[in-house]
Amino acid sequence: MLKKYLNEVFGVNTTLGSCPDASIPVFMPYAYTFTCGRIFGTEYAFAAPSAAEAYQGPLWHAKQQAKLSDALGRQVVLVFTSLSGRDRQRLVQNQAPFVVPFKQMYLPHVGFDFREWALDRHRSPQPSSPETFRPTTQQVLLYALLRAGNRELHTQELAQRLRISAMSVSRAFKDLEAAELVVRETQGRKRPARLATEESIVWEKAQQFLATPVQARHVVTRTNLPHAPEAGLTALSHVSNLAAPMELTVAIDADYWRRVRHELPDEPMNPAFAEPGHMTVEVWSYPPTTLSEGRRVDLLSLYLSLRDDPDERVQLATREALEEVRWSWRQNR
Repeated sequence: MLKKYLNEVFGVNTTLGSCPDASIPVFMPYAYTFTCGRIFGTEYAFAAPSAAEAYQGPLWHAKQQAKLSDALGRQVVLVFTSLSGRDRQRLVQNQAPFVVPFKQMYLPHVGFDFREWALDRHRSPQPSSPETFRPTTQQVLLYALLRAGNRELHTQELAQRLRISAMSVSRAFKDLEAAELVVRETQGRKRPARLATEESIVWEKAQQFLATPVQARHVVTRTNLPHAPEAGLTALSHVSNLAAPMELTVAIDADYWRRVRHELPDEPMNPAFAEPGHMTVEVWSYPPTTLSEGRRVDLLSLYLSLRDDPDERVQLATREALEEVRWSWRQNR
């Protein structure tokens, strides 16, 4: 498919084949599928993330490009099956070459292609899916991944468990069905939903639609916030080898913040110079307690809240934390 797409875009026959032997970091041959070729006299290596590494997100893979380019002695182009508008913008801002065959391409000094059409132009129209899910849709999906397995999801049950309206659940089901992440069957007057396939596959496919739940961060004088689970680096330190931070981080929803913000002196946000006696309050787009277990936020939301953190230690820790999810590495076993 990649070769056919490149031939169509550039109007010349592009030859792709195996890449020359090179000394690259140990994990990378397992993290990517490589193919090499020449376009208008320039040698390229195309790297497609494996299914096991897809959850890392495009920006994480963009950080590996320089290492791969140095090892292979040629420009590395990332190859994705899909890409959200937000991720595309960030990759372009970072001048990270990428290709989504028959949809998007960014090759500096060679060409750009940001079309949004499918390979099969004659197939019947499908419901469009949003670039980024609504918070309630994300909440429903994460609940299904964490709690439901292959169990049917019913509107009223979810509305009660997640403390959202039945209409919001129905709308979430429609979004998830359009994105082919859940399937629904009519049972009389009901249309329950269930995950379309294994949790690990749904999680990987959903990455393009998911966003950080953190809407804002506030540094405040440390105080007790009942039912506010640990979040951020505090939570991450409990499920990885990351050292515990000096200051506590907790998560609450916007309604909770509105109730307590006048009682909490809001300090200038300066994590680099955190002082004893302060804490960070993350304000989330959905109530973290609906998905949390015990004292900490759920692992999937935690990962999404730190997915774009530039610190490599945090990235390694989030990957380690995801191993705590029972199904995250199932396909590799």
